[in-house]
Amino acid sequence: YSYNTSRQLVKISISDNDPASANVAQTETFVRNAAGRLDSSRFESFTNGVLTYLTKTVYTYDAGGKLVLSVQQTPMGTMPYTDSCLYTYTGNILQERKDYRRFDGTGPYDLLRTASFQFDGLGNLSRTIFNWTTHPIPDTAIFQYDAKVNALPVDRLVFYWAPLFYNDYKPVNNPLQAVNAKGDYPSYNYEYRYTGNGKPLYRKTKIISSSQATETLYYYD
Repeated sequence: YSYNTSRQLVKISISDNDPASANVAQTETFVRNAAGRLDSSRFESFTNGVLTYLTKTVYTYDAGGKLVLSVQQTPMGTMPYTDSCLYTYTGNILQERKDYRRFDGTGPYDLLRTASFQFDGLGNLSRTIFNWTTHPIPDTAIFQYDAKVNALPVDRLVFYWAPLFYNDYKPVNNPLQAVNAKGDYPSYNYEYRYTGNGKPLYRKTKIISSSQATETLYYYD
C-alpha cells in the first residue's frame, strides 16, 4: 500500500512470484481531488510483463458528497465493455446499487443486477441481497465482524465477482465470516492474531467445509 501526505491510499501493488505459475503483477492507482475525495481509479494486471487486463473507473458525487454514479471501462479483449452503477440512499445510508453494462461502448445499457445493502450500527456492511436479471432466486451474502479496528486502507468484500460497495470502501471492523445463504457458492471464515493495541498481525481466510485457506501477514510502519 502507498499513501499520500494525508495518509490516504493512492496505490495498491500486488505481485505473485510463484515459480510454479506465471509472474503476475497488479497495480491499482487512486486519483483524488484536493479535498481527498476519490475521483477515479485505474487497475492494471501484467502477466510476465505483458499487460493483460485494464480497467478505468470514474466516480460522480452529489452536492452532499455521496457517491451516485461510477462508470468503469474495460477496453481490452475481443469485446470491450462499460459498467455503469447507480447508487441510491436513505439519508446518508446506502440502500441500493443498480449495475448496468453495455458492450463496444456504443450499444444500449442492459441491467445486470440490483444489490440491496444493510449495515450494522457501526457502519459495517452486514447483508447484501443480489437480484440478477438472469437468475430467478436472489443471492444473499451475510457478514459478521470482530470488535477490532480494521487496519486495511481498503478491504474488498466481493461476492459472485460483483463488488459489494465501491473502490474506497472498507468495513469498520475485521470480517469474521462471509456466508452465502443459498450455499451454492463458497462461504468463508476469518481467523486473526492481533498486536497488543488490537491491530491484526495475521489473518487466515478459510473456505467453510474445505481445507483450502489463504494466510495474510500485516506489516506496519
